[in-house]
Amino acid sequence: MKYFLKCWKHYADFKGRASQKEYWAFSGICIAIGIVLTIVYVIGLMVQRVDIGYFDIVSGSSDYIAFLFQGEGWASVVAYVLIAFFIASLLPWYALIVRRLHDVGLRGCWALFFLLFIVSPIVDIIQVDSFAVGTTFLVIETIIDWFIVALWVVFGCFKGQEGENKYGPDPRAEI
Repeated sequence: MKYFLKCWKHYADFKGRASQKEYWAFSGICIAIGIVLTIVYVIGLMVQRVDIGYFDIVSGSSDYIAFLFQGEGWASVVAYVLIAFFIASLLPWYALIVRRLHDVGLRGCWALFFLLFIVSPIVDIIQVDSFAVGTTFLVIETIIDWFIVALWVVFGCFKGQEGENKYGPDPRAEI
């Protein structure tokens, strides 16, 4: 938990280095919070007997954005909390990725590649809502998404450089 809190304290700190523990603790807790909130949201929709409208969404006769927030009461609140948490955690997560890149000796500009993973869900919502693109684009985007996730996992497994490097002291030595 201390690594998770450390990321929030250094939410806009793009200097220095971040250890694997800090990277995985923050990533894991953020993902867990997202999964729990999503499950609570879906349960809320089911409790309220809101039809998911799958066939309406596929046929284009349903407004997906409106669907996400059509629940009344706590399900809608959970949806807004989930979105607020996602937005609030973007900067700390991005700063963490930059510091993690520094730990393995890479420049922080490589973190721009990981922004594709953040932009992808936004593009998905726009696509589903407007049906503006074909299946081929969705398949290609899904493959790119999985590639980015694989890189994200592999990247998190790299051991940082031993000792001090040009980005700062070894974060493992600070513990």
